[in-house]
Amino acid sequence: MRLHKRLAIGGDRYPLVSDQLTLELSTPGRAVFTIQATGPVSGLVQLCVGYDAKTIPVYMLGYVEQCQALDAKQRRVVVRELPATLNRRVPLSLRHCRASEVLRAVTDQTGLAFSMGEGAWSEVMLPRFAHRGGGYMALDNLGQALEIPRFIWQQQPDGRVYFGSWDSSPFGGSTVPVPIARLTRQSAANGATLPVVPALRPGVRISIAGGQPVYITRVEIMGVDMRIRWSLNPWDNRLKKEVAA
Repeated sequence: MRLHKRLAIGGDRYPLVSDQLTLELSTPGRAVFTIQATGPVSGLVQLCVGYDAKTIPVYMLGYVEQCQALDAKQRRVVVRELPATLNRRVPLSLRHCRASEVLRAVTDQTGLAFSMGEGAWSEVMLPRFAHRGGGYMALDNLGQALEIPRFIWQQQPDGRVYFGSWDSSPFGGSTVPVPIARLTRQSAANGATLPVVPALRPGVRISIAGGQPVYITRVEIMGVDMRIRWSLNPWDNRLKKEVAA
């Protein structure tokens, strides 16, 4: 099967010369594309990846951060996923609020759209939620304040940012089998390289050759190859980082 990639920037399609993208769990993804273009490009970026040329699903949605001319016919384009707009101060001060109200306040400042998971935590009324730092920490602090089990926030292919428990996320509750034969190289105990599988992205739970399920924490795509990293318990790793901080 042949892998198909379609890149649209600002609503216009551009021939893709080379691509390198990285998606991570609870972190905005980034990419560098070399495209055929005679002038600068800007706006919304949509990368579709799949093996069926008739129905290629969106894999990454972001915006142009930088555009640099390589020569008269090529441009180097640096792209960030939409939640990168959280990388600035997002001051918040709300009283007697639920998660939905805090997220609405974040939307008002950043323009990001959120989808919220289900659970008892979504109805918890916080006496006060105050935050003076950056947007990433605002989401992390809200998840911690609500004691959301297996908490994640992650941009989805439609551009909305999922906020909630992994269990009620779009990929929660399911495990994707990965046959050992698909792996072209296992780089470490928690990483491997294989041909691009569009269904794999951060947050997806996989089982390699019927082994113990693990969670993908990072995906890198270069050409037709996909490098994945995983963790048995990414929430434990996250807690250790928070304690260390």
